[in-house]
Amino acid sequence: MDKETRSRKKKKLGSYPSVSVVFSIALSLFVIGLFGMLILHTNKLTEIIKENIEVQVYLNKGITSNQRIQVQKSISSKPFVAKKGEELQVSFISKEEAEKQFIEETGEDFTKFLGENPLRDAFIINIAPQYQDAANLKQIKEELEKLSGVFEVEYIESLVDSINQNVTKISLVLAGFALILLFVVIILINNTI
Repeated sequence: MDKETRSRKKKKLGSYPSVSVVFSIALSLFVIGLFGMLILHTNKLTEIIKENIEVQVYLNKGITSNQRIQVQKSISSKPFVAKKGEELQVSFISKEEAEKQFIEETGEDFTKFLGENPLRDAFIINIAPQYQDAANLKQIKEELEKLSGVFEVEYIESLVDSINQNVTKISLVLAGFALILLFVVIILINNTI
């Protein structure tokens, strides 16, 4: 009898399988929940980044205000221009504003060296998310360059490609981990039952 009471007192945590099973299942479900939250936040971050993908449309020098308004109307009528509520995401930056921004950011006044402002008036266009793949952006660039009064169209091509590739990779990796953990939880529950 003395040996029985000693053996009861010396039982280890591992001798209570229900406690370890409940703990491991709870831990696995918690980690799956964390991966789910991580995937949701990754998607939100991706949306924020995609909302800020811009195309710069530089206008010819000496363009008249009527021609500029015509270019703006043409751009605004395009389906690839992003909307925030009812407002189209097209903004105009004059060469004077661009000069001020450049001087503020760099502290260099290039007009002292050149004698004139070499910058151009430009429209900054936010692109709708469904048009942000490489093929659509290339087509948008070609379409905008055909407009009368447009000198050049630019966007950061490598940034767009890397965003799209990295989002896909991160989503696949996180989904893979979540599936593995879900499989482990199912096996643990099955073995427990």
